[in-house]
Amino acid sequence: MTPRSSAALIALTLTSTAALALADDLDPPSDPQELLARRAPCDAMAAARDWASAAACYGDLFKAHPDDPQSVHIAHLQIDALAQAGDLEALRALTGALLKHPTLGQDETLLRVNEAVEFKVCSQIDIDARASEMSKCFKDFHDRFPKSERADEAIFNAAFGAGRAGDADAALQLFERLVQAHPQSALVPNALMAIGAGHEARADLQAAAAAYERLAERFPTDERTEDALLNAIALRRKAGQPAEAVKAAESHLKRFGRSPRAPEVAFEIGLIWRDANQPRKAFDALDAFQKRYSNKAAPDALLAAMVLQGNLLEARGQHEEARERFERAVELANRRPDLTDSLRGREAAAEALFRIAQVEGQEAMALDLKVPLVSLEARLRERIRATTEARGRYERVIQARSPRWSVAAICATGDLIKALADDLRAAPLPKELDQEQGILYLQALEDSLEPMDTQATEAYRACVDKADELQLGDLPEVRAARLILTTVAP
Repeated sequence: MTPRSSAALIALTLTSTAALALADDLDPPSDPQELLARRAPCDAMAAARDWASAAACYGDLFKAHPDDPQSVHIAHLQIDALAQAGDLEALRALTGALLKHPTLGQDETLLRVNEAVEFKVCSQIDIDARASEMSKCFKDFHDRFPKSERADEAIFNAAFGAGRAGDADAALQLFERLVQAHPQSALVPNALMAIGAGHEARADLQAAAAAYERLAERFPTDERTEDALLNAIALRRKAGQPAEAVKAAESHLKRFGRSPRAPEVAFEIGLIWRDANQPRKAFDALDAFQKRYSNKAAPDALLAAMVLQGNLLEARGQHEEARERFERAVELANRRPDLTDSLRGREAAAEALFRIAQVEGQEAMALDLKVPLVSLEARLRERIRATTEARGRYERVIQARSPRWSVAAICATGDLIKALADDLRAAPLPKELDQEQGILYLQALEDSLEPMDTQATEAYRACVDKADELQLGDLPEVRAARLILTTVAP
């Protein structure tokens, strides 16, 4: 945003036609022939476009005969010459002085000329070098000419200048003043956007969101309304106001349901409710998103929605339904490899693979080895088979190129191996062994389990190292792996 130029108005207002029209409104000169003779040298300078000389000439005539009615006409010709010469400071001084003249003090045209000159003076202040001065100039203009057609522009420029000068508080106050004093101004949407941005910069998220919502409510057809609503959604969500965020999102969908950005907004409603620990609302919102935008949403968003719904079902204990969602997501990713070109698609596909592997890993670890000896061999074979299959699933996750889920899969591999080793140690001893034989049996078991312990330790170390490399050390599975490694001899 930049201060609005007044060049068009000043050019229109300060032309010879305007100045002569002003002169025509005055009493006619008492002796036209005498007037023409006295001003002839000045007119010649004006005809030659020597405006500075013409202005000085007319000024000398006016000073020589200040009380002569004809001299008033001369004064207005001086105004015209100064305008043509571009001498704003001289023009400003002259119009200010003429406004004190008994005949011209209330003249509407002269007032408009003076107003245009004052605006032009403010506009010519270098905002880069003198932003504060420019802001004050426009604020003073607004105070002096509150009913001016350019009053809204002046207060907008004053606010903009205050912002450039680093006075954020003054900028916000002046933008708000524009909104309140000139509610019908075309600059109000700009002001509301600036108010929102100003509050954002101060981390006042609720006030920023409110400003954007005001814009959307008051100017539903403005080109900035969609962006304003999107800003409000993000800010309400960040401020921990899920209901308000969803309200803004639903308002967006109602007004901009066919916008290219609408599918993402519908998807985000599900995320908002999920983060607010409202699983039922989240599930329903994701369902609505998939039904309404199945042919318009980005395919990776549809993939992510399936995985999110699977997580929500899993949290509710609906394990079969959750697995069905995860398997559908994996099937879609296999059918459409391009979906994993995006980070969101890659993360969703990898998470679906991980959730399926996680279920198989848990099923493997649930195969208890504390069974009668006659059943132990068969149960152990079953446990090793299930563990091997689960490890294969985790390997697919690692190959899916998702940093977050690769780390989780490496940690889970360590858990699988460690659980098998721990359960073998806890398995019952053969009853026919005496004490000495039992000790020998346990020593032999420990020797046989050493490679397995090494594999588990290596998996945990790989998990921690990868997490640290990717700055994912705060993941709960990484913290658990780090804790286990503290119990292992170096």
